Amino acid sequence: MYEFLKPYVNADKHKLNYFVPVDNERIAKAEARLGFALPPQLKEFYRDIGFGFLLAPKGADQSAEKWLDNINRVVDPTEVADLYLGNCEWGPREGFSPEVLPFFDVGDGTFLVLKIESESDPAVYWPDGKTRVAQDLGQFFRELYKDPSFYLEL
Repeated sequence: MYEFLKPYVNADKHKLNYFVPVDNERIAKAEARLGFALPPQLKEFYRDIGFGFLLAPKGADQSAEKWLDNINRVVDPTEVADLYLGNCEWGPREGFSPEVLPFFDVGDGTFLVLKIESESDPAVYWPDGKTRVAQDLGQFFRELYKDPSFYLEL
């Protein structure tokens, strides 16, 4: 499903788009800390691609600073647990609703979220868990790959 992102896995970290693979042990540790399983689509993304940054659109110069307006970071599973549990100094002070799980760092303490029970609702949302950004994680990354700030226009 995420073949278009595979060239960025283990890519040069000086480029704007790169991902670090995640092993099953790291996912299992995060789930143990959370006390529940990660949403299936997020777990699949971690296994196929990993965590990291998607800042520049397809075909763009990977070193151009003009794409640095947003952080656009898929958060590591360990940090997802830290954010959700309120054990993260750089997360929002108000925390997160217990129904949503932060996974994508937009910047300025704002995170896009997935519903914890995402099998019945696989959409990507703004932190309120009500404003939909994409119908599912696949659509979210396809749109992000075309336009790294598409979600700001919603």
